[in-house]
Amino acid sequence: MTRGEPLGVLDLVGRTLRLFVRSAGFLLPLAFAPALALAAVAWAVGGAPTPPAPGDPAGPPALGAAGLAAVVLDVVVGFVITGIMCLAALDAALGKRHTVRDYLAQTLRRLGPIVVLGILLSVATALGAVLFIVPGLYVAARWLPWAPAIVFEDLGWAGLGRAQALTEGYRWPLVGASVLMGLAMVALTLLLAPLLFASAAAGAAFGILAEAAISAVYYGLIAVFTALAYLRLRALKEGMDAAAVAATID
Repeated sequence: MTRGEPLGVLDLVGRTLRLFVRSAGFLLPLAFAPALALAAVAWAVGGAPTPPAPGDPAGPPALGAAGLAAVVLDVVVGFVITGIMCLAALDAALGKRHTVRDYLAQTLRRLGPIVVLGILLSVATALGAVLFIVPGLYVAARWLPWAPAIVFEDLGWAGLGRAQALTEGYRWPLVGASVLMGLAMVALTLLLAPLLFASAAAGAAFGILAEAAISAVYYGLIAVFTALAYLRLRALKEGMDAAAVAATID
């Protein structure tokens, strides 16, 4: 397929950062509460991560029943957060506002698709990343707007097909935009890492709060980037600007 109007990679990344800053007071609390719960469970099960002592084996500890339950909880709640943040970020981009209850109810309606398809995409992206990184980036770009398709358009299991159709002809520019966002998040990680280590040293409570806050920032940035990419693709492929998409929301 021949592309027409360009995606606007730098503009997409710039708008993501600006919208995130403007909407942080609305978006971050939505992700912080469940991220705090997940961080507390992780610390309760495994404690604070510590480097192995000299001469000790560096392999990961065995995963017991409690650890396995914590992993399952982390995966399921993580994708619920993804759905909620997707809807909230689209509201922020479209000038709309719904309640947390609305976001949660809509996400739970499509819980099966968003968890199962999210896991499949995560595995496919990870496998692709093993193959010199670029295939993983392409897989992620090919289905980038999967969450909006599932929960915002309420397509459920058909969401992957919809996402693939939207990205056709724009996948490599989306790879470029994803790389730029990834670099921005790496820079953010380097800036926040001392805070996390210092908080961990200060005690479990501070470590849990810091980990939850950083996770909330990541969830927010990813959600805003995905929402704006989705809206841009709909404008390019369907001629629907933000006002037209907003008019479809109750």
